[in-house]
Amino acid sequence: MGELRELRSCRGGALPFPRVFAAAVLCDLRDRKILLRYAVFWYASGDSHNYNKCTLKASPSSQAPQVMEVQIFGVAKSKETRAAQRFFAERRVRVHFVDLNQRGASKGELQKWAQKFGVTALIDKSSKRYAELGLGVARLDDARWLEKLSAEPLLLVVPLVRWQHRVTLGEAAAEWTQWIVMERNA
Repeated sequence: MGELRELRSCRGGALPFPRVFAAAVLCDLRDRKILLRYAVFWYASGDSHNYNKCTLKASPSSQAPQVMEVQIFGVAKSKETRAAQRFFAERRVRVHFVDLNQRGASKGELQKWAQKFGVTALIDKSSKRYAELGLGVARLDDARWLEKLSAEPLLLVVPLVRWQHRVTLGEAAAEWTQWIVMERNA
């Protein structure tokens, strides 16, 4: 049963609790969302058997809190990407997964990781695609590499994880744990 935050009668006065006959408030406490925004109450006014109708409305303080959500860029078949998804799922963190095979990361999105780690850190030199394209001997500048990485997502080190303005590259469970602790303490 949800927490009763505000109770007002139809005329704006407080509802006489001893005379309340029926009430229903539906809440889902797992997600802390109010399923029913108001409930109808029937109560007797005074000593007569005349019933009046009033409503209970949720106060703004009973709204659902913000839920932590991370964004994971990766390939569905990658074991590192699946491990990152599992890590956040076990800790009940909402995940927005972007499969790079279906929708490649844009140059602007990759720029966030390039600023923190450098463009060469984004390149998975042990991947099959890197060898197939013969990029071992290629000498490209950073702008050209970003274009190549946005066009060929299988060249990226995965997973690329973003929460707010923080980003990680590859498996970084220690840093992800710090994010969760910071979010829960806030």
